[in-house]
Amino acid sequence: MRSALRGVHAIRAKVYYAESWLDQKEAIILDYGQTSLVAHWIRDEIRLIAPGLYLGIVFWGKHKVLNFALHFKA
Repeated sequence: MRSALRGVHAIRAKVYYAESWLDQKEAIILDYGQTSLVAHWIRDEIRLIAPGLYLGIVFWGKHKVLNFALHFKA
């Protein structure tokens, strides 16, 4: 199944490595606080757990609201 949003740049984020709010270990942060009017209160944290597979957490403010997975095929 192909994504309907493939290639669409809907919401811009600052992306960087930083300490996770969950366990203080390094994570990839997607921070929308200064880049999006729509999602300025959202912060995603993701970690690579296997080739092409990331697990993530969504924070709304400082509150954890959702877990998600991203799978990329070569």
